[in-house]
Amino acid sequence: MRRMKIALLLVVPLCWIAYWVGTAQLAERYVGPWLEARPIGDAQLAHGGLSMAGFPHRFDVSVTRPQFFDISGYGWSAPSMRLEAASYWPQDITLRLPGTQRLHLAEETVTVTSARLDGGARLRPLRRLGLDALRIDAEQLHLESQHGWTAGISTGELRMRRADGAGRLHDLTTQASDIVLPAGRGVPARIDHAALDAQLAFAQPLDMDAADGLPPVVGLELHEGQLAWGQIELRAAGTLDVDAEGRPEGQITLRITHWRDLLDMAEAAELLSGNQLALAERALQSLEDRSGSENTVEAPLTLSDGMIRLGPVPLVPIPRL
Repeated sequence: MRRMKIALLLVVPLCWIAYWVGTAQLAERYVGPWLEARPIGDAQLAHGGLSMAGFPHRFDVSVTRPQFFDISGYGWSAPSMRLEAASYWPQDITLRLPGTQRLHLAEETVTVTSARLDGGARLRPLRRLGLDALRIDAEQLHLESQHGWTAGISTGELRMRRADGAGRLHDLTTQASDIVLPAGRGVPARIDHAALDAQLAFAQPLDMDAADGLPPVVGLELHEGQLAWGQIELRAAGTLDVDAEGRPEGQITLRITHWRDLLDMAEAAELLSGNQLALAERALQSLEDRSGSENTVEAPLTLSDGMIRLGPVPLVPIPRL
């Protein structure tokens, strides 16, 4: 019995060392080339090298000079990034990004700085690496363009969790506070708070096959959306279906507090003018008169036939998702 205990004390650590070293070598030898050779949609990931650390409790993969560009030149780059996972639970992966990175757009470069910007994913290793959960957290996120505009948020988070066995339905919650927008005519530059609680339906499960490109969204159930912007407060709920061209259709019920301020902003931003503005004002005034609540309306926002309508008033074309 004593010899068995001694043998176990020797064998178990040796097995763990072999497991960690073998996994680390596989990662260094194959993960980097695999990422470089595997496009994601029209984009390609490149980097300056991988290194592994964290023995014995962790797998910490440091990636130098990662770059992610598509064929049109849009992309992202950073001096480094790090992937972390507990060696005893490697399906929980954390991505840590540096304090400074860059977004490369068509005719400008945007520098992104943050006090914290990281994300995490939990995978189902026996179910084609299906996505169980996803998170993104940001603190003091700031964007600055070479053309002079700036934007950012004080804090923000996103959470997504699988809501069915197949992996096609995912619950999504997100919120952000102190959102600073690029300066615009007549539009307050600061949104106090924004939040979203919804369920997304994807055309296919989010698993290994989705590594080649995110499956299209085919449905959205909006439990609640909130926006506090100066005196304006918006709340929204409804259900949308997404057609084959990526255009959502359905109806969203909006509750708007201080709706006149919202119309002033839409006019200043040149989203509404002339007859459209007058029609929207009359429609919202009629809804306020019916509700009996001063400065507050509940309005149906209909998405159909390629247009977003407030009641009978066409506002803007429906964007593709």
